[in-house]
Amino acid sequence: QADAPLAPEDANAKLLFSLERFAPFGMKNEKPAFAMNGVTLASVSWFGKAGEHLRIAIARGHEAFPEPPLEAIAFYARRDLGRSIDSLSPGAVVSLLAHLEKDQFSRGTPVRLRLIGIS
Repeated sequence: QADAPLAPEDANAKLLFSLERFAPFGMKNEKPAFAMNGVTLASVSWFGKAGEHLRIAIARGHEAFPEPPLEAIAFYARRDLGRSIDSLSPGAVVSLLAHLEKDQFSRGTPVRLRLIGIS
């Protein structure tokens, strides 16, 4: 269940910084979950030793003013999200549920999504 809707353009470092003030997250203080409805996938890729993890990029901005895509990941995606994700492809329009998190490994944008659900 989503705590709030979120547009891809609003998933930024400022929002992440605001959310981090509510940490630590755990059993009695769960991370907020955001719903993104009708978003377009810019790319879909699999990674990991056996290709078990999913990375998608979500298009942001408008054609006249594009922004860099928003990255979203899911570890052990087929197990946690179901086999239907095998049909994901660039250009698909999907709805998703995710947590906003800091990307510890990328030098680019420090914000990404951790996928909880996708349809």
